[in-house]
Amino acid sequence: MLGLGPKPCDVESLEVVQRATLAIQKAVQRYDGAITRLITDDKGTRFLIAFGLPGHQHDHDEERAVLSSLEVVAALDDIPAWAGEGEEEGSNGKLQVAVGITTGLVFCGEAGWVRNRVEYTLAGAKVNLAARLMQARSKRIAPTSISLHLPSPPMTSHNL
Repeated sequence: MLGLGPKPCDVESLEVVQRATLAIQKAVQRYDGAITRLITDDKGTRFLIAFGLPGHQHDHDEERAVLSSLEVVAALDDIPAWAGEGEEEGSNGKLQVAVGITTGLVFCGEAGWVRNRVEYTLAGAKVNLAARLMQARSKRIAPTSISLHLPSPPMTSHNL
């Protein structure tokens, strides 16, 4: 979740949006992730980002997601927040960023009606949990936060 204006649904500066979007695209692409959705509504601006999609699986997709999110947060930290009318750039501090990361199996594929609209989407309990983690962190005082829900690795002879 990204704060781009005085209210979650506001976008005050297209330049800030462009810089933030490019930073996110670069970090996600570097780790072979995919931005599957970009939404701006009453909850703010949100990117749904996935790692390990069909045809793009890696042995350590979870690690790639975390590294990508750390890179996103660092890049966005360098972008001054939107400025209100008559204010200097960055007068509202830094962009507020909240990240929620989960791992597990989700539905990924086409959804919708062929005659009207079909989109590639992700759905399931893990997607919902990531959104809840992100929203819970966005209500904290800290301008930037990352929440992770990573299950314990299975018990094997290698990690006993």
